[in-house]
Amino acid sequence: MFDIIVRHMLDTTPLIAGGIIITVIMGWLIFLTIKLQGLRKKGEIIFSDKDPEKISKLIERYFESIKVVDKNNKKLERTLKETKELAELSVNKVALLRYNPFGDVGSDQSFSLCLLNSHEDGFVISSIHSREGTRVYSKSVQGGVSRYNLSREEERAIRLAIGKDKKDK
Repeated sequence: MFDIIVRHMLDTTPLIAGGIIITVIMGWLIFLTIKLQGLRKKGEIIFSDKDPEKISKLIERYFESIKVVDKNNKKLERTLKETKELAELSVNKVALLRYNPFGDVGSDQSFSLCLLNSHEDGFVISSIHSREGTRVYSKSVQGGVSRYNLSREEERAIRLAIGKDKKDK
């Protein structure tokens, strides 16, 4: 009896395997058919005029618009580069330090104003107020250092502009 069952299984195994393979192939064909129908619908939308002349003009216009976009992009890149270079040279580090250099005169009416660019080049302007009058001084700064003698307040204004000092000291 066992031999009959084994023989019957050996006879039916190829049939079962073939049935599974055929089912998988049928599923695959159905999937591909659905995909093909979707592509046909998209193709009909694109090529609905069926006039090759119109299609070629459409493609031509598309490539022309790409050229225009590319040209504008290159202009924007140049402008951005020029703007970055200009921004590095523009004043972007500023510090104002008010102080009273003489204990007997009013309040903090004197000041040191430091204006620097990204390379820490610029100048510091100081106004010293006293009973006799007000004096204004300007000293150049290159790389965060001046070749002129600086007061403590001017040095601090430069450090504040660079960010190496805290304002509330």
